[in-house]
Amino acid sequence: MKKFLSGLIIGAMLMSTTSVFAEKVDVLVGQLKFVVDGKEIVDGKKAGNETLVYNNTVYISLPTVAKAFNKEAGYDTNGKVATLKSKAEAPAPTVANEYTHIVNKAPQYSLKINSVKTMTERNQFSEKKPKQVIIVDYEYKNLGSDKEVYLGDSNFKVIDSDGSMGYSYPNTVTNYPQSLVKDSKCSAQAIFGLDHETKQVTLNFYDNMFGSVTKTFKINVQ
Repeated sequence: MKKFLSGLIIGAMLMSTTSVFAEKVDVLVGQLKFVVDGKEIVDGKKAGNETLVYNNTVYISLPTVAKAFNKEAGYDTNGKVATLKSKAEAPAPTVANEYTHIVNKAPQYSLKINSVKTMTERNQFSEKKPKQVIIVDYEYKNLGSDKEVYLGDSNFKVIDSDGSMGYSYPNTVTNYPQSLVKDSKCSAQAIFGLDHETKQVTLNFYDNMFGSVTKTFKINVQ
């Protein structure tokens, strides 16, 4: 529905400092659908004052434009400067600096992820042809339990940045996981193939491979 607004209202919406007392003009507020690259940002049927059409010129509010391009909007009232800037991205988490203590009734143990690195080596006899191969270096301790602790690649599941699941990949490791007796520890490695090149992986650890996720790590790939 068209709304007839005075020039004074138009001037205020456009951040003008000049007061205008003029004849009434035809202004269409809202009702304009705003679409960017096929994505609807403003629904014309539900639009408020995000859009305005005056004298065959379309005006779109700064916050609406910011939303369309995933930016942060700002306005300096003193300098009268409207700004759009990229949203600050939180730095991707790296590996844990401390042991992640997983306490069970039996056994009790701790786990630490040291690094995740890309491997250039490929297994020429494997039927799998991953886009990227990563090696996860980790260490774990038996915290005084009489029951032996063993954490292998079946305790981990990897997800790449595309959201695709990784898979165990047959390649050469330096340190193999071992069954740990009371108060012992070891360093181990697990290798996974990914179908998409990625700079960060989600590494899910499962105390019980048939259960739910025990701990999730988001780790940069070196």
